[in-house]
Amino acid sequence: MQLGPDRVVHGELILIDPLVPHRLEPLDDVTLHFLEPAAVGDPALSEALDVFRRGAGVVVAEGDAAPFWTPWLRGEEGAACTGGVALSAVLRQIDAQLPDGVLRLGTVARQSDLSASRFRHLFAEEVGLPFRRYVLWRRLRLAVMEMGVGADATTAAHAAGFADLAHFSRTLKAMFGVTASQTLRVPKARGGSRPVG
Repeated sequence: MQLGPDRVVHGELILIDPLVPHRLEPLDDVTLHFLEPAAVGDPALSEALDVFRRGAGVVVAEGDAAPFWTPWLRGEEGAACTGGVALSAVLRQIDAQLPDGVLRLGTVARQSDLSASRFRHLFAEEVGLPFRRYVLWRRLRLAVMEMGVGADATTAAHAAGFADLAHFSRTLKAMFGVTASQTLRVPKARGGSRPVG
């Protein structure tokens, strides 16, 4: 995995901190898991994630921001709240408002009874992503899910609150380097491995 112009990381299990620019080299037998930082505390995922804690040779790709995976590997999960407001409630609130289009940080902060600046700081600290980046990620996820159940790209883009197909396409390409049609391709399993959706 390339982390910059002159930094290459190799490993059997690589955990990439949020917002760390990287490029993965194509390999035949690789499984990718995209995990939202806020989901790490989900009890339903705890058993699957414990494999990472127990795994030998785990490599963490850290960026310039506050590290995410290293403290988690040491068992230092933070409290799942945002200034007294349950983080899970805030994240559900964001998801519910995605199809409506523009989602402003100030609106969500007011709904949480926090100032915009306090909410921005606490959200980024606890989720691991800035508010706007998180909203884009959730929009992408929703649009891809819509396409996965048969919606065309334009309908999926609107269902996820993107202004139009071009906005969805640009965001998808910028974040993942792939097009909408490439997103839905499922590679054939080779050598006993299977793709993970």
